[in-house]
Amino acid sequence: MVEVASRFEGEVAVVETPTSKVGRDSIDDLPFDRWGNREFATYFARQCDEHLIPYVINYPRDVQAMKQIRADLSSVGRGSNEDMRAFLDWAFINRSMISERRGHFTTGSIQGFVSHFLQTIPDETLPRPSWGSPLGENMIIEYKENGSLGLLVRFGIPLAAAFLNKVYPVEMVAIGIGSRLAKMIEAKAIEGVCKVARQSITASPYIDEFPLLDWRERFSEIWDVARCRSQAWWRNDDYPGRPYLEYDEFVPKST
Repeated sequence: MVEVASRFEGEVAVVETPTSKVGRDSIDDLPFDRWGNREFATYFARQCDEHLIPYVINYPRDVQAMKQIRADLSSVGRGSNEDMRAFLDWAFINRSMISERRGHFTTGSIQGFVSHFLQTIPDETLPRPSWGSPLGENMIIEYKENGSLGLLVRFGIPLAAAFLNKVYPVEMVAIGIGSRLAKMIEAKAIEGVCKVARQSITASPYIDEFPLLDWRERFSEIWDVARCRSQAWWRNDDYPGRPYLEYDEFVPKST
């Protein structure tokens, strides 16, 4: 193990090598099914070493990245340790593409590529998102418990808009969502705003009939204030392919 001064004052980062063993930080003797996010952070660093990629591990940062990656995988029913390792291995195979798009290859830069990874999995092996079954009933529960804000944070803008459009005209829905996002900005709930944007991307692709598929442009000022566009997970377009869920029941009402 080698300690290296971090670019953050007072912080020491640790470079893990394939042979280093430091208590729980060692993954050599821990059963794979007991690995947590910390072990996967170590796995990432060791894979960097094996691929001759200079990397300084920072556990608070890298464990948080692994936590988010697992959450994104879990949202489509693939949050197991096998899925985590499969994604990380895929990331290393595609490290040139990731580095070219993000400018670097780190646990943070690979976070935005979970859906890229999922697109490589055959449809018949891809579980549906673990939001509930059926989705509509689960959204009703969310709406009753947490209102439109709960829908936005948990399901993203297009799904929330399609759900609300069953009752309200689409432009009224758009005004309501814009007002809700503006209030979040006023309350400095930037993390919440970013969660809405991120989930709107993660839940894509959508069917063409969904309302507010132009959410990036329509609420552009909100994303600029929250600096969502600078995040590693941001995409200017929805993911290609078929929707992960059967969205037919959410085809909006004609207005």
